Amino acid sequence: MDRQTLDRVFEPLFTTKKSGTGLGLAFVHQVVAAHEGKVMVDSIPGKGTAFHLLLPLTTREAGLLVSAEPLKPTIPRRVLLVEDEVMIAEGVSSLLQLEGIDVDVVHEGRRVVEAVERQRPDVVVLDVGLPDLDGVKVFEQLDERWPDLPVIFATGHDSGEAGARPAQAV
Repeated sequence: MDRQTLDRVFEPLFTTKKSGTGLGLAFVHQVVAAHEGKVMVDSIPGKGTAFHLLLPLTTREAGLLVSAEPLKPTIPRRVLLVEDEVMIAEGVSSLLQLEGIDVDVVHEGRRVVEAVERQRPDVVVLDVGLPDLDGVKVFEQLDERWPDLPVIFATGHDSGEAGARPAQAV
């Protein structure tokens, strides 16, 4: 990897691949960091790249942690689903509603910011391949205004739309 690529390799949504989403290495970095580890990269342009994962040694004995109280997962109550295909939006909405989740659907990327302002969702499920505004651009708008709002990227197929964009940081 060249120096510019190496400097950005763990950024979410950064990719050099035509069909990549730029989420894989960002996810690996986040998981390793959450375990107090480090990811290091050795790269020689034209020769190859090696990733080294360093995780801390534990002195605790392996075993099950048992809680007196059963863990209850936090389930979002309000989801904004951004999906341009009506049948997919209806199917996903129905499944979420069966779980007691309120779902608002937006079919166009240009309407997402307005919908978030109005609905104040707990999470946004965002189609990457929207016809009017790229899902990554929609994410950039959301992240600028609501950096703590969880966004789940979704796509039903790899037609190249996610990788067709130039590599960029968010």
